[in-house]
Amino acid sequence: MYKFLYWGPKPFRVINGWLEHPDFLSFVETSWKSFAVHGKKAYVLKEKFKLLKDCLKKWNKEVFGFLDLNIEKTVKDLNDIENMMDGDVRDVELTRREGLNKDFWKQLHLKESLLKQKSRLRWVREGDSNSRFFLESIKSRRRKNQLVALKDGDQWVEGVVEVKGCVKNFYADYFQEKWLNRPNLNGLQFQTLSDEDNLLLMAPFSSEEVKEAIWSSDGDIIDFLHEFYNSAILPKAITASFLSLIPKKDHPQTLSDYRPICLVSSLYKILSKVLAARLKKVLGKVISTVQSAFLPNRQILDGVLVVNELIDLAKRKKDKCLMFKVDFERAYDTVNWHFLDYMMVRMGFAEGWRRWIRACVCQSSMSVLVNGSPTEEFSVGKGLRQGDPMSPFLFLIVAEGLSGLMNKAVGSGSFHGYKVNNNLMFHTLQFADDTIIVGEGNWDNLWTIKTVLRSFELVYGLKVNFFKSKLYGINLDDSFLRASSSFLHCGVDSIPFRFLGIPVGANPRRKATWLPIIDSMKKRLGVWNSRLLSIGGRVTLINSVLSSLPLYFFSFFKAPVCVLKEMVSIQRNFLWGGGMDRSKICWVSWDNICQPKDKGGLGIKKLESFNDSLLCKWKWRCLNDLSASWFNLLHFRYGSFAANFLYGEGRESLKHASIWWRDMWKTGGAEEGGWFVNNISSILGDGNNIAFWKEKWLGMEPLSELYPSLFQKSTHKDACISNMGIWNNNMWSWKLNWMEALDDADIESLNELHQLLEQVRPNRASSDRRRWSSNSDGSFSVRSTYMVLQDKRVGTTLDTNTVAQH
Repeated sequence: MYKFLYWGPKPFRVINGWLEHPDFLSFVETSWKSFAVHGKKAYVLKEKFKLLKDCLKKWNKEVFGFLDLNIEKTVKDLNDIENMMDGDVRDVELTRREGLNKDFWKQLHLKESLLKQKSRLRWVREGDSNSRFFLESIKSRRRKNQLVALKDGDQWVEGVVEVKGCVKNFYADYFQEKWLNRPNLNGLQFQTLSDEDNLLLMAPFSSEEVKEAIWSSDGDIIDFLHEFYNSAILPKAITASFLSLIPKKDHPQTLSDYRPICLVSSLYKILSKVLAARLKKVLGKVISTVQSAFLPNRQILDGVLVVNELIDLAKRKKDKCLMFKVDFERAYDTVNWHFLDYMMVRMGFAEGWRRWIRACVCQSSMSVLVNGSPTEEFSVGKGLRQGDPMSPFLFLIVAEGLSGLMNKAVGSGSFHGYKVNNNLMFHTLQFADDTIIVGEGNWDNLWTIKTVLRSFELVYGLKVNFFKSKLYGINLDDSFLRASSSFLHCGVDSIPFRFLGIPVGANPRRKATWLPIIDSMKKRLGVWNSRLLSIGGRVTLINSVLSSLPLYFFSFFKAPVCVLKEMVSIQRNFLWGGGMDRSKICWVSWDNICQPKDKGGLGIKKLESFNDSLLCKWKWRCLNDLSASWFNLLHFRYGSFAANFLYGEGRESLKHASIWWRDMWKTGGAEEGGWFVNNISSILGDGNNIAFWKEKWLGMEPLSELYPSLFQKSTHKDACISNMGIWNNNMWSWKLNWMEALDDADIESLNELHQLLEQVRPNRASSDRRRWSSNSDGSFSVRSTYMVLQDKRVGTTLDTNTVAQH
């Protein structure tokens, strides 16, 4: 009976099908220019959008009307004209029939577009004309998201007014700041921005920045940004937002079972995107390297790699290591605005920038969408809106307070992190609010962890959920872990455990490690019934969903053959219309199906090649991201990356390496034809990171292969280019030394080598670079690597078939 309840008016929404109408853009442009509104620029924009909304509603009714009635009328007209065409057919009737056919397919296409939008099936790219599928998806989504009753304590709340009132009261209280007086962190040290950084942050807004944010440089938008630049004031209508409730589990009963996501206005999002793009350029200078979220050259799996390698290292060295995985309760929603402003002062942000942030963040209001209809509006006193482009970066500023506390504890000797060597130690790893504290397993560290987290709670307002936090020990007694768990009021878990979605410490060669991915793929098949989809829909779903499910694991682990076979079996069965309890005949070879469409295939990803392409990104980063947080750890354990990946050395050390590194070392190596090193060349800069003899920097082959005899007699076989000569008054001279005398053939080769070397010299003003030859611009990409592997494996298959035929 609940589906007949009227929950109230719903916010205006743009229908995606409008964008495909040939007159839509011109109508919007004409309407926009016809509005005569005067006043402040923000007010002008707000009113123009309000007027445009009314125009679009009227235009939609006139042009599209009621879709089902229009389609029914078009079909009737087509039938009538077909009945009239029994005898001689006139040109007028043919023209009219052709026009009606076009109208019919346009109307069907619009209806399908609307159904896709309602069902939220964003994976559909090629289109699928099966309306039954969309209708079933819409029904399923509505059943899942409908909120008809709530449990408030021991009582159930029902009815439109009662439920909306309960929701509004809960979040109005939830977003009020109750702690106004907080201690500061004056004793801590933080990195600060330079004057040049603040000049970049405070520069006038340009049309290029607006184009980057919205692909347009509309004059009204530019005027609005300039007004905000000078006044730092935003009207309430621009900072107001809707709160959408996303169920976190099946059959939610209380409001804590929902995840609140903020829907900000389009005007505010434009401004926020411009500010976020600027903030992103300078934030990496003040955020610690232990934080791997949202910043350039930092990726989510960086912390995962460090934790995985530390676990392996501690086990091999038999070190006593403690890891504490911190669980924060709704971190974004509890950010204290006073503390955010305080941290920006400590980091040296200009007053003008802080005024902008206060205008954007600290003057907002919300209303909650209940079954699509908003509640009464209420003011907000804390938190960062999830959905605001600036929120991730502002959260990093706040989270840096925890890094500062941990640095202070380590510096004072209160906390002892895990010491890899005399120059390298790890104590904290963060990805936004996902945090792991690493250190020695002793009581001093436990006391410090509790003190630091409690202090951070008081300063920041974020509550640590110790009950959901987990403690992990390596080579620690069970009695110590049980006592530690009681002291911290947290749970104790075993290794491997999940960090950022990856089972760190797990053996990727075991099928059990991959069972969650396989089960997830099977579950998706249960939801998306292949019988309701056309072949085009199945292909699109496989590429966009089923191939993407293992992507995250593929980016870190090498999948074993048995896992790849089972995943391919799931994809193959789904493609040919099979279900969970039955299989279908596969009419075409899977290798042919995985070929690109221009080569006769369906373009479905070959999982083995896809896995290797993603893993090779790590090898590329090892050679180029020399300042990454994990670089020093891997360099300490495994030595030179160039030696490992480019020269084919390091095999003898694999027996002491982690499984992750062994798989990484072998991918694209000599055992697989050396395709990784074959696609890399070095571009000479200062010569400090390119091996003179062993790398391809002068021609298409290493000098060691061009001149093998000279290489064997060289005194410095492993020397880099900068050590093979000297600078004298800005003039470079090559100096090659030999272990023994050169014969006549060697002297001839040396003369040829000198002729080559006379054409080049190091450049002290630039750094050495590597070039990925499979990409036109020289940069590495997973896509280009995948194409290299596909071409290579297709060629290998063809050669094998040819041999078999002969």
